[in-house]
Amino acid sequence: MTPITTIPDAILEGSTPTISGTLTNKAGAAIPLASLLTLKLTLYSMSDSSFPIINSRDAQDVKNANRVTVGDNGELSWNLDPVDSSILNQALGHETHRAIFAWTYDEGSVEQTGKQIIDFKVKNLQKG
Repeated sequence: MTPITTIPDAILEGSTPTISGTLTNKAGAAIPLASLLTLKLTLYSMSDSSFPIINSRDAQDVKNANRVTVGDNGELSWNLDPVDSSILNQALGHETHRAIFAWTYDEGSVEQTGKQIIDFKVKNLQKG
């Protein structure tokens, strides 16, 4: 089962916080950047049954690109773009956005995969 991390504090609409973590293998060890083959990000709204994609982040390549950096020891840092924290439905006081990071890595000449889900609430500033 893919782990889900829920960020407890709401992110303000249009803000640019940084979400960080570490890319790990199945044993829980950090994946060195040199072993990381691919890193993709999908971002969508969970507050709409059609699950609309946010900011064109649909399996977007983010390996040291598109406001995501990965350090030599697998440290991941995602500096959100204001559009990543936009409210799609202005009738809601907040929306839940889901980010899915999926990666492939080389482990002893064998390609492996990993995935992490991050859920966060975005507060609609127009709703107070």
